[in-house]
Amino acid sequence: MYKPTMLLAAVLCVLVIGVDSSAQAQCSGNSSNCQIIVSGTGLPGTPNPPCNPWGLWVWSQPSNNNYGNDGNGSMYFYAIHKAEAHVNASNVVLSGSYITESVSGAYPDGTAVSCTLAAHQTSPGKGILDSMNCTIGVNACSATDIPITFDISNSK
Repeated sequence: MYKPTMLLAAVLCVLVIGVDSSAQAQCSGNSSNCQIIVSGTGLPGTPNPPCNPWGLWVWSQPSNNNYGNDGNGSMYFYAIHKAEAHVNASNVVLSGSYITESVSGAYPDGTAVSCTLAAHQTSPGKGILDSMNCTIGVNACSATDIPITFDISNSK
């Protein structure tokens, strides 16, 4: 007969072991279902104006993922456009805890957005946006070394 406390202890042990795994171990091999989320709001950009503030939420999967090398999300450049731009991610490369990807899309009125992003995870759920270079319509925006939310996971 299982005691509830023993079952709870076993479940917690499995959770702690799972959380302690490195990003590389979670997302290695060709059978990986690796997923990456990069997000942040109210971020500083250059030049200011018009690139301040900006934000993003991008979900992606790297090339070793069973489901492809793509993703999607939203980009915001509040001083340039009041709406969000839906973006698609491509060329997603994960190396250890570092990611590079391209995102492109458009605002509802057709204004184009095209960006390259590079970031790395510093601890589960946290990271640094190493670089962002975007073209939004006729505007060029960039940012470097910004703390962001960054998560690498292997959903099975």
